[in-house]
Amino acid sequence: MDETVVGKTTVAASRASLATARVHLLRSAVTRSQLPADGAGWARFAAHWEELSPDRYAAEQGTCRLRRYGQFLSTPATGELTPLPHVPFAQPARTNPLYEGVDRHFEPLTEDFAADPVLRAVLRLLGRLAGALDAHHLERQGPSVPGRRRSRR
Repeated sequence: MDETVVGKTTVAASRASLATARVHLLRSAVTRSQLPADGAGWARFAAHWEELSPDRYAAEQGTCRLRRYGQFLSTPATGELTPLPHVPFAQPARTNPLYEGVDRHFEPLTEDFAADPVLRAVLRLLGRLAGALDAHHLERQGPSVPGRRRSRR
């Protein structure tokens, strides 16, 4: 992908890559060009990382990791993001066999972080890109409930 391309062309190229290769790397410069954030916005966004909590599950494996967890319901047609109730985080064995069958309990996202305009812009951008995966899935699996998807952060 030509990384100097921005706007709808970038999203279209990213979606095409996801639909065919099932993977796509969106470079940081391209990502930043798609987000309405200035220096102060990025500084505010980065400050949320100072409020992460220790991951006790990683600590059991000898790794120091900080995190929080939250989910949003995304409505791509409107760009609406609705925070979902806080629940444990679970991963299937195919993505992380280390924690197969383990419901991991992480601290929830702070209210300020969940409401941060940069986070919401990132989630909307990812939602626009992930639509290619939904379209590919629909072609292979048939229709489902349109227009709503979960975003994890």
